[in-house]
Amino acid sequence: MDSEITVVGAGIVGSSLACLLSNQGIKVTLLDHGSPLSLSKNSISQDRTLALNLSSIYLLKELNIWNELKKQNLEQTINTLAMASPFSLEEKQTLLETKNLNLRKEKLEEILKTYIFDNFYNNTLQ
Repeated sequence: MDSEITVVGAGIVGSSLACLLSNQGIKVTLLDHGSPLSLSKNSISQDRTLALNLSSIYLLKELNIWNELKKQNLEQTINTLAMASPFSLEEKQTLLETKNLNLRKEKLEEILKTYIFDNFYNNTLQ
């Protein structure tokens, strides 16, 4: 590989770092142990919290993503967030196949509720 830096881990942090370095003209190789196409229920529940705050907005601006997100209509934004989320492939497919925005919003709420409430231990996930 002809790169100056190798980033190991293609999660949010690794991918963001690779993009930022690449935007500065640095040749980057991004490695990850898993395939992005082979997600499982186990890979979904890795106790990772994703949030949008001022710091993440700043990062999205640095990556030249924020302005593109702002151009999207509500339906496109929901689709983008659903695909970038840690949902299972089946849940993502369900969201994409839902016929209208109101039903998609309801499905999204249902999916989020399953991630917020842990039925086995009967408590709220943090």
